[in-house]
Amino acid sequence: MKSTSQRKLIEFLSFWSLALIISGCASSKQEAMLDTIGSPQTRPATFNALEQDFRAAERDRVHLISPARYMAAQKSFSEARAIQSTGEPEKSFSGKLENARSELDAAIIFSRQNRDRMNPLINAREIALEFSDAEPANRELRNLETQYLSLVKDLDGRNSRNRALNRIPALTERYQNLTIKTLQEKHLGEATNNLRIAKNERADRLVPSTLAETEQTIKTAREFIALNANLESERRITQMGEEASTASRRLLNLTRQTASSRDLSPEDRALRTEAMMRTAGQDSERLQDELSGSERRLSEEQARSSELKTRSEDYASLERRLEQGDRKTQRFQKVQELFQEEDAEVSRQGDNLIIRLKKMNFEVNESNIPSQSFALLRRVQTAIQSFDDPSIVIEGHSDSTGDASLNMALSERRAQAVKEYFLSSEALRPERVAARGFGSERPLASNQSSAGRAINRRIDIVIKN
Repeated sequence: MKSTSQRKLIEFLSFWSLALIISGCASSKQEAMLDTIGSPQTRPATFNALEQDFRAAERDRVHLISPARYMAAQKSFSEARAIQSTGEPEKSFSGKLENARSELDAAIIFSRQNRDRMNPLINAREIALEFSDAEPANRELRNLETQYLSLVKDLDGRNSRNRALNRIPALTERYQNLTIKTLQEKHLGEATNNLRIAKNERADRLVPSTLAETEQTIKTAREFIALNANLESERRITQMGEEASTASRRLLNLTRQTASSRDLSPEDRALRTEAMMRTAGQDSERLQDELSGSERRLSEEQARSSELKTRSEDYASLERRLEQGDRKTQRFQKVQELFQEEDAEVSRQGDNLIIRLKKMNFEVNESNIPSQSFALLRRVQTAIQSFDDPSIVIEGHSDSTGDASLNMALSERRAQAVKEYFLSSEALRPERVAARGFGSERPLASNQSSAGRAINRRIDIVIKN
């Protein structure tokens, strides 16, 4: 469960995010920096596509770099979902989905433009949020969050962008300093307080060597925290804090024991020394047991951490494969939509996509491309351009009429003609395109009829990505 301070912080951030939406959306079209970069890849304004893109956007921290647009997109999406749940027709909420798509795409573009500059600040902020649990720290954190939200708002303005960029290093440092302060107070608070009390009780005169050792232990821990205020060092920071607390308690005890023994007789002093040695031996055994237990727990934690890291990597790999599969499916569907069933057949073969051109309409024994097939080839170009620099194989096929060797040569000339058509329009790079002829080796229909032979006189486009 979240603590009261955490809930208050969440309420605070929600309030300011809403304020950003109200103030940011009204001027986003006038002040947005989106005209300096291109549009993102077109994505449909559907519930499924938007849900996927919201998840991807959160992983990319879009909601932290462009919160106003991101939350405006979520607001429109939620309103569309609410209308849909009442059973209203699609036209009644399609405008909401279009608005959600527009706002989300704008947020993604803006995030990509500013991600490299903002990531150090976002990292420092996330670490501060992780460690700042106490109410006093939250008060300081609230102030930093106000500055953060003001910064991301100014970052989205033409006239305030440079000012916002210049504020990033200083705000990053303030988040880092808050983390350092929080960790030092949490792990060195007891040690610092005991050291102060011991000094007030004249430890510098009574036990100067122990005082110096304790001060050095606390100083070393304080410096380590200042240089390593991150999640990876949390266990080591905890261990050093415990060592500093133990050293400070020992200092305070020795200071008080030394002060009280100054008025004892020699015999009483010897008896006390004997008792202290006995107690020290017991303490040593206890501390050794505690150290062994700490080392065992640390080893177990490291093993669990390694297992969690492996699981996290496996999950991330699976998630990437699923996303890649989704992208391939969406691309396949888009390519399918380019062609009528009677013109071409689109299929998948492993990672390859095959466009089987049924209506190339080559004349018998001819390899010249008929003019009525140019429109079909232009649609093929559009399909190829949806891939990122793919490798293309153009396969020519013929019917079985005539000599097999002549058919093989004819099919190769036809494939070469299609290749030259693509290269002449500069649609593809020459080194990424190959043309091959298969003659009548791979018929799709019977060569016993004229209709079957026409089908077999075809071109297959194999897109390898």
